[in-house]
Amino acid sequence: MKYRNGTALLIATALIASISFTGCGKRDSAAVIITGSTTMEPLTRSLANAYREKNSAEIIVTSGGSHNGIKALIEGSCTIADSSARISAIELEQAKKKGVVIREFAVGRGMIVPIVHLSNPVRNVSLKHLERIYSGALTDWTELGWKGPIEAVGRDESSGTHDVWRAVVLRGAPYGAGIAAVASNSMVLAHVARTPGAIGYVEYAFLNAEVRALLVGGIDPVAVADGRLNGYPLTRTLYLYTSETCFTGETKKFIVFALSSQGQEAIKKAGFLPVAPPR
Repeated sequence: MKYRNGTALLIATALIASISFTGCGKRDSAAVIITGSTTMEPLTRSLANAYREKNSAEIIVTSGGSHNGIKALIEGSCTIADSSARISAIELEQAKKKGVVIREFAVGRGMIVPIVHLSNPVRNVSLKHLERIYSGALTDWTELGWKGPIEAVGRDESSGTHDVWRAVVLRGAPYGAGIAAVASNSMVLAHVARTPGAIGYVEYAFLNAEVRALLVGGIDPVAVADGRLNGYPLTRTLYLYTSETCFTGETKKFIVFALSSQGQEAIKKAGFLPVAPPR
């Protein structure tokens, strides 16, 4: 993949580093320090705002990518890492080597949505089409009923969304060499909105009127109603991670709140789905 605009990641990393704390036991225990997924930042901020309505705890929320959040948790520079993909075996091994016991909490559900420029007449793609586009095998819109070259953009390797897309769409295979990679949903949206031949993917909660969401296999993600996933193929679980050491005090209370009915309402308010869809 071609990498663009790493500035946002550097800024986020610098911000985290500027916060004067070095782990759970070396700072005011009332502070909840959350970093990680750019996708989950609106969700986490919604939770933080709802939590503050009844609690006076200090809550600091930053973002810089799911994997960077987990790295920060392992290194002791945050109390919670939010991640739009499940922690990897490599990250668990890194934690084990440092004596960090990871606690995992599934707190919500998200949907990844392929998007195109508003001038693009294509309305529906299959997973196979997406696989061929992001592997680099399909490079022109002709097969899909339009014309001109396809300019595909995805997320960079710090992103949990990057991992989920690779696992589901590419079935674990690598991205094609010509696929551009950017650091956030907002950057994908901006790129697709200004590029007629572009295709990208973003979390459902980030959709705006400047791009068009595609149906996937005939299923419209925008029409997903009352929290039911309705067979949409590009769904994923959203996680909060903490360590056994940090899982105490306000950090523990915050995670318990995230799983409560009030917390789940805050997650829905941010545009995400509750952790367990209604049956």
